[in-house]
Amino acid sequence: MLEGKEDNKPVRRALVMHPLLFALWPILFFYSRNLEYVPLSQAWTSSLVLVSITFILLLLFTAVLRNVMKAGAIVSLFLLLFFSYGHVYSLLWRDGASYAPTTGSLVLMIAWAMIFAGGSALVLRANGRWQEITRALNVVALTLVVISAFNIGVYEIGERISRRDVAIENLESWQAESLPVGTLPNIYYIVLDAYGRADTLEEVYNYDNSEFQDFLTEQGFYIAGESRANYAHTDLSLASSLNLNYLDDLASQVDSEARDRRPLEDLIQRSAVVQFLKEHGYTIVALPSGYSTTDLKSSDVHVSSGRTWNELEIRLLCSTPIPWLAIRGSVFDPYTAHRQKILYPLNHIADSSDLPGPQFVFSHILAPHGPFVFDEHGNEIDPQRQFDLRDGIQYDEQGQILDEFVQGYTGQLAFINSKIQPVIEDLIAQSSRPTIVILQSDHGPGAPFAFEDPGSDLLKERLAILNAYLLPGEVYDNLYQDITPVNTFRLIFNQYLGTDLEILKDESYYSTRARPYLFINVTDEVLSDGGSQPAE
Repeated sequence: MLEGKEDNKPVRRALVMHPLLFALWPILFFYSRNLEYVPLSQAWTSSLVLVSITFILLLLFTAVLRNVMKAGAIVSLFLLLFFSYGHVYSLLWRDGASYAPTTGSLVLMIAWAMIFAGGSALVLRANGRWQEITRALNVVALTLVVISAFNIGVYEIGERISRRDVAIENLESWQAESLPVGTLPNIYYIVLDAYGRADTLEEVYNYDNSEFQDFLTEQGFYIAGESRANYAHTDLSLASSLNLNYLDDLASQVDSEARDRRPLEDLIQRSAVVQFLKEHGYTIVALPSGYSTTDLKSSDVHVSSGRTWNELEIRLLCSTPIPWLAIRGSVFDPYTAHRQKILYPLNHIADSSDLPGPQFVFSHILAPHGPFVFDEHGNEIDPQRQFDLRDGIQYDEQGQILDEFVQGYTGQLAFINSKIQPVIEDLIAQSSRPTIVILQSDHGPGAPFAFEDPGSDLLKERLAILNAYLLPGEVYDNLYQDITPVNTFRLIFNQYLGTDLEILKDESYYSTRARPYLFINVTDEVLSDGGSQPAE
């Protein structure tokens, strides 16, 4: 560790640790606030990069100033200002514009530059007592790091579930016929995040989706016009559909007050669908979603879009002035990165169609879910909010600017419709074997949503989903109008892979964001009139 001299006078060795600790603290702080969602690997990677950059800055300033203690103080001041900018901006301008330069951002940058210049001048002119100052800064920085690390440790001890206990379905109990690989169909599972059901779009958003529905019908799809999500959140919904079951077994292993969502990620990454299809000769192909929970790391082929910002990196980036300083469209613009995450899978879903053998292709696309970055024609729009992926968080909880949400959501949905149509045509035209396409949503729209206390109308909106199937030969005798995702692969495996899996009763459950495993059965509240459950 670096040590220093004070005004060229010999002093006891003083460790200048605080710049490295101040570099580590924002990462630990963000991770401790989001660790139920964010994998630890993201924190390790960010820590290594940021601490390394800080160490290099400390060496450079030390070389120039020839005093490591003063250099450390200047670097620490820079880090504190750098990572507090976004927070201060949000406090001062709660309804502030996005990352385009504004009067507010310019004023704050000038103020931060003046504070840094003034603080640096004081450091350079100050003489004496630098060892005490360094020790004090070390204590402050270490205290911040220890508090965050302590919170992380307490959470891990109290909430973490052993991965070996996370299981829903016993694959050994599945009796499947041994079918020739040449007869097995390709399966494309395309999940459009927050895509609402046609009647919801009409009633709530005054949006007529019949043109897209007609396109699907013309292509041979069966549209389950009364389908509902089994769960109201992405990770719950996909953990259920990819494991062909409800999450009661998982909930029984977890305290109802638990917040840790990483077991859901584990269920998605090691899903029963993927394991079963691998055992039957399928190649698993995954498209990047930009959301770590649904990026299938267990896939045989992961179509890469290159290096993208992960969730933790985006939160760190948005706490700094970089998005306001970055050129629009640059790699440091969060909205540009988000556009790329939406477009890349749409442009590359059909790329694997010429691979030998049967394929299971999974693509979770973060749209029409907000933030809304495309209008109906695909033109880039600049949301007048700071970047956030959470549902409804950008909007007034009282719904006072609901019109803005409606315009943004329906515009982005129309664009997704226009992009997904040629994808489906390509999948049908290019496939060398029978093709199954499942076009499904994980949940409905997330308009200003009272997650902790939703009413029945909001539940219907949240749980009513797009659910459409293209099956070889258009054999739809076993499908029905209110089928839910939990039965999707049960039906397909029975029909095309020779299993004899029970078709479950279609249920919908709600849980809050804070208590994801405390399930409330809301089936009666969200059932459409005239629903047709399968015969028991």
